[in-house]
Amino acid sequence: MSQLRVSTWSIRNPIPVAVIFIALTIAGLFSYGMLPIKQYPDVNFPAVAISVVQSGAAPAEMENQITRPIENALAGLSNVRGIRSSVVQGVSTTMVFFELGQDLQKKTDEVRSKVDQTRAILPREIESPIIQRIEMDSAPILSYAVSAPGMSQAELSWFIDETITRQLQSEKGVAQVGRGGRVSREVNIV
Repeated sequence: MSQLRVSTWSIRNPIPVAVIFIALTIAGLFSYGMLPIKQYPDVNFPAVAISVVQSGAAPAEMENQITRPIENALAGLSNVRGIRSSVVQGVSTTMVFFELGQDLQKKTDEVRSKVDQTRAILPREIESPIIQRIEMDSAPILSYAVSAPGMSQAELSWFIDETITRQLQSEKGVAQVGRGGRVSREVNIV
């Protein structure tokens, strides 16, 4: 019976109903405009990267002496979805992927503990292993390739570091500027 009263009242008084409808539509459009927009949603993929550097080591040597012992140590971790490694001249990178829903800080600590235990059988010449979580928020938003036929690689590296990087960092909204493929200046003392 009460539904009939509301319907009857709405039919007899269309202006208040139209005003309420318009107000709700405007509120909905305003709320939709206030929703945050992100390129990547707030999702943490539970993955940890281990990088080990040994200057001048051949890929086969890196694989046998560094990558395999680290992979063997990490195989004993629980909730591991997969382990992938890549080896290039002087650098071994191992990625450990965990099941979704795992506490990434806890898993990073477990990986660090396993790598520290393995450190005794790794070559002494290696640099300290770098263990870091893979976070989508720290992924680059823009990447540029720069070339200058009139400059040497050292001049181009200096120009990017001293001019372009400083200008980009002074812009509003820029958190970090990184560069890969640099040529660093070296002084050889004989």
